[in-house]
Amino acid sequence: MLALLLAAGLGEPPALEADPPAEAHTAVVATQELELHWSAPPQCPPRSSFVDALRKLSGQDLTIVAEAGLKVDVSVEAKASGYELRLQLTSPQRAQTRRFEAPNCAALIEAGSLVVLTELLVPEQPATLPAVPAPPPEQPSNSPTPIVPLVPAQTREQPPAPAPLARTEPPPVRPTPRSRIRVPLRLGVSVLAGGAFGSTPRPTGSIGGGVALLLPHARAEISAQHAFATTTATDGVVIGRVSAALTRVGVVGCWAPRVGPLDFPLCSGVELGVATGRGAGTVQSSRTSRQLWAAVPVTVGIAWAPTPRFAVRALAGPTIALRRPGFHLRAESGAIGRFRTSMVSALVLAGIEVRFP
Repeated sequence: MLALLLAAGLGEPPALEADPPAEAHTAVVATQELELHWSAPPQCPPRSSFVDALRKLSGQDLTIVAEAGLKVDVSVEAKASGYELRLQLTSPQRAQTRRFEAPNCAALIEAGSLVVLTELLVPEQPATLPAVPAPPPEQPSNSPTPIVPLVPAQTREQPPAPAPLARTEPPPVRPTPRSRIRVPLRLGVSVLAGGAFGSTPRPTGSIGGGVALLLPHARAEISAQHAFATTTATDGVVIGRVSAALTRVGVVGCWAPRVGPLDFPLCSGVELGVATGRGAGTVQSSRTSRQLWAAVPVTVGIAWAPTPRFAVRALAGPTIALRRPGFHLRAESGAIGRFRTSMVSALVLAGIEVRFP
């Protein structure tokens, strides 16, 4: 009432000023401080590239500090198909974890920075006009009060509020198809010749061969050898001698380290064979006897491959018998000739190998 009276005395009515318009309903960065932990292989961009991407997308100078309201853990790992980014966001309101895969680190940094930016963007509440207090009630007075008309102030036209900033979602990262690992398989056919020791009465010649499945640093082989028959005399007796030969088949597996064109296979497995014995010398009659032979071979070899389809091989090693056959001749005076295969025999072979394809 006092203000109205003073206005009446001055002869000018008071004008009521309108409050400033409320700001538009927009999305802004809730905080310019965040805690960032970064872990990536050396071939990926550094931590500063991720921070620069955030600052470029937000348009503000973000500050990386410890103990901030938003904690961001970024971990990049190398995979067979490319790289995988693991993004963990922790805020007082919620926690979430996202994973992305891409053939390069640059695409992962772009996708991860967009996810962090969507967490930083929150809608700002529109400002509200303050309440205008009502004037106090008029006190009754004996003197008449002049009535002063109030002229309303011209209202300012408020500009239309811009549309709220939409929350951008990171582009989907399609996983790259994983290529199948193909192991090159080759086939080798070998022909070998050499000597055998201990499987017959005396050292003898031996021939053999095999078919092998070749891997980059290993081989599996099925082989066969034949040691030619030799004879022996016991206690100087010439009329009663034993002739024996051995034919065997084996399956072995080899570890074959490679140095240039050279392979060094170290092999072991199992072998089964047939030892054949008969009488020799001036005997009236004899019959042929065949017995089972079993052993475990251990061989060390070398293979030189001047071309992909041809190799020169050599191998040698002991053979430990699991079953030893034996032969003898009998006369009226008793046994006059005996032979039993050795517990440990040896084999030395060399030859060629043709490889396919």
